[in-house]
Amino acid sequence: MLKAFFPVTKEEAFEAWTNPDEVVQWLGENPNSMINAKIDLKVGGRLSLLFIDTEEKTGTLEGKYLEIIENEKLVFDWQFYERFNDGNEIITEQSVVTIVFKEDPKGTKSHINAFRN
Repeated sequence: MLKAFFPVTKEEAFEAWTNPDEVVQWLGENPNSMINAKIDLKVGGRLSLLFIDTEEKTGTLEGKYLEIIENEKLVFDWQFYERFNDGNEIITEQSVVTIVFKEDPKGTKSHINAFRN
C-alpha cells in the first residue's frame, strides 16, 4: 500500500484523479508523459490515459471504474498497452487500484492499493 499526502482538500484530490484536464495537467508535464485523458466517471465507465513515449511507440492505461464514492473512494482496473508503430504491442496484466481519500487538517491523505487479478 502506498500512502500519499496532498496539500489540498479531498474534493480537489478526488478531482485531480477524475477530471481529464486535471489528470493531464498532473501527469503530463514531463517528457514521456500523458497527453490525453478520457474519463467516463461512472461504475462501468471507461478510462483511457494516453502517453507518448517516443516517436516509435505510445502507451495507454486503459480500464474501467468498479466503485466510486465521490470525494471518498475510487476503485478501478487497468492495463498498460505499449503500442509500436510497426504494429506490435505489449500488454501488462490487469491490476485493480483502490484509492481512499481521508481529510487531514493540512490537506488530504490518500491510501493507494494496487494488485494484480
